[in-house]
Amino acid sequence: MKNRAIAILMVIILVSSCDSKSTEYDRSLDFLITNMPGKSSLDSSSVRGNAIFYSTISDYLRKPGISPATGLYELADSLEAIHGKPVVAPSYSKDVDFITPDFLEAHVRKSLDCWRTSSWKDDVPFEVFLRYVLPYRVGTAWWDGAGDFFRRKYSDSLSVWSSLSFSEAAERIAGAVSSGFYSDGQFYREHPYMYITAFENTVKTAFGECNDRNAAIVTALRTFGIPAALNVIPYWGNSNASHFWTEIIGAPQKPLYDNTQQDFHSIEDELISDSFLFKGGTIDDTTGIPRDVIIRKNRTVPKIYRKNFEIGRKSLALQSTGPIPPFFRDPGLEDITSSRIVTGTVRVTVPFRLWRKKIAYLCCYEPSSASWIPVAWGKIRFGRAVFRDVGVNVLYMPAVYGNAGISTFSDPFILHPGGRAERLSGKSAVTDSLTIFSKVPLKTNFAYYAMLMRGDRILVADKPDLSDTTLLFSIDEIPYYTQERILPKPVKARYLILHTGASDPKFVAEFECWGRDRDGRPCKWNGTPIGNPCFPKYPLRNAFDADPLTYSYLDKTSCHVGWIGLDLGCKRVIDKISFCPRNDDNAIVPGDDYELFVWHRGKWESLGRQTGGADRRLHFGNLPQDGLYRVHNHTRGRENRPFTVSDGKQIWW
Repeated sequence: MKNRAIAILMVIILVSSCDSKSTEYDRSLDFLITNMPGKSSLDSSSVRGNAIFYSTISDYLRKPGISPATGLYELADSLEAIHGKPVVAPSYSKDVDFITPDFLEAHVRKSLDCWRTSSWKDDVPFEVFLRYVLPYRVGTAWWDGAGDFFRRKYSDSLSVWSSLSFSEAAERIAGAVSSGFYSDGQFYREHPYMYITAFENTVKTAFGECNDRNAAIVTALRTFGIPAALNVIPYWGNSNASHFWTEIIGAPQKPLYDNTQQDFHSIEDELISDSFLFKGGTIDDTTGIPRDVIIRKNRTVPKIYRKNFEIGRKSLALQSTGPIPPFFRDPGLEDITSSRIVTGTVRVTVPFRLWRKKIAYLCCYEPSSASWIPVAWGKIRFGRAVFRDVGVNVLYMPAVYGNAGISTFSDPFILHPGGRAERLSGKSAVTDSLTIFSKVPLKTNFAYYAMLMRGDRILVADKPDLSDTTLLFSIDEIPYYTQERILPKPVKARYLILHTGASDPKFVAEFECWGRDRDGRPCKWNGTPIGNPCFPKYPLRNAFDADPLTYSYLDKTSCHVGWIGLDLGCKRVIDKISFCPRNDDNAIVPGDDYELFVWHRGKWESLGRQTGGADRRLHFGNLPQDGLYRVHNHTRGRENRPFTVSDGKQIWW
């Protein structure tokens, strides 16, 4: 009956829309129904299993003084103990099967009323209203009560917002939703049954991932008559994962982003949402970081799409007759790359055997599987595929797609400004030697955390009140991952102290001391952690647990002097001290088993294995200068990024 009612309503509206005098109401209904086919929404009953978890989390997060970062994990673990892990089997229903005429009519009337009565109506033409205010869903996110929820939640702010300009009101609303939203990817990795849930749960708890947060922001903006859209980067060019952000339609456009590495000084520098890896501080002096280590500051962007409700005639979903990657199955995808970043056009020769595929793709590197994920498409014509408006300064891999997934067919290449494609065949007769410092680039945030240790002092003492401290040495340079200091002369002491200086915040990943046992063999001295209080999620013991990925986070709000240390229980002879800043544990570790790969003839081929040396480096020679490489640690960890070699340095992509 619902399908029949919608079909009848569609016929009536399509007929009335032929009249040039059709009303805004008629045109609005026509727009929604015309663009409804092909859209599906999550069936909330299929994820009912995690509803009680979200309900409890919602109540928990509303309590004053609650920090999601410290209590959410414990709460989920407690719920698991009571209810067990919920069973979630997501299924989707077609909108045309469950969206009712009554809902559509009510939604159109509310949307039109809000738009017409807003003080910024003159800034939002009707055509813009149709595309970016009227839609009842954002991507696959839909809840019929979302509009009423946001109107109630922000009712006290409406009078203030309505007196602002269009752009000011938009920023206020987006900021209000975003500031109260909590995202934690690690939480979902530890509790995967929470990953997919009804949009109602997401909105009420203000908890979810990047996509969820922005879907909520766009929904709230549209509720108050402000045109907004969800933009997506299918995958970063030199970093992991996709990225979503909200665009306020009509806001001033920023200059084009050229995908080059640059420092962050103010929000005006951020031309693309979250392109900077770290915005918490600057590094004024890199002394201590090896000269050949290049700090990664920015994420690069290959393509940008807008996820529209309106079906796009140019979308791949409407043009392709064969299988296409999941990302491109959305008929509302609109390519907006050239209006946001510096782009180029590249032409790739396609082998004859693949001409029947009709469509080719450009892919970016996906590290978890050491493979490739499609970000752009182009039609195959006369043996070539043309890819227009793709971001420069990005590594790409040409491929086709079928039932078995992605299949590469050519050499990877770097697209340089001006459209020059630098092929990486690995066949160059010119070779280079290489010193490998890590398997991923050093990111700005970890370089900054390490910089915070500069100026710290290492001391020893014998008295319990530490009144007889003796300085062993100061940390005068930025420590690059774990640092070891052999003392010029062994000292005998009971207490080892790391005086953290004035910087705030203060993180310490590892702090150890070494000496010799009764038989004269090197040994690590253990003891009782002592020092300033730390935040509960990052306790003091983390600095002494031999795990470089955990760290102590000193709570310096209650003390003037920051310090941590070890009570060795009695006086010990100390001849070596090691310390490590907060880090990602991706440097070369002594004793770990590493393998170097080069991309050659459509796959990663091994160039040999090495054990990490005492100098925390790997050394390889006779590498083709036009090769694409990656390093794998067989001992632990899976993170990796591809790199090229230039003048003996790792150039990361």
